[in-house]
Amino acid sequence: MKVVRDGKYQISLRRWPGESGAAINASLPPEENVPGATKAFRTTPGDAIGASHAVLRIDDKDLDRKPVSPGVEEVSFVTELKKGSYRLAPVFEISEGELGAYYVVVTSFD
Repeated sequence: MKVVRDGKYQISLRRWPGESGAAINASLPPEENVPGATKAFRTTPGDAIGASHAVLRIDDKDLDRKPVSPGVEEVSFVTELKKGSYRLAPVFEISEGELGAYYVVVTSFD
């Protein structure tokens, strides 16, 4: 990720897109196929992942770790970042190890 100015940022980790309204550990039912598609991906059920914690990982360092509470749609972290490029690789901890956060939203407080 490229930070264009020093400041405080909120970084929110999600399993599903915000418009779904689904919790991190929820499964999603399959949706209707779209016209013209052989079989759209949305026709596949969305699996629950059983995440216990969310980890904010930047440049291969775990900066923070928070539990994933039942029913939450996202887990948010607040951190100070300097201008520059970073390797953003947040994960959810699951029983089998780690799973990358599917959706990440970064918001500047400045």
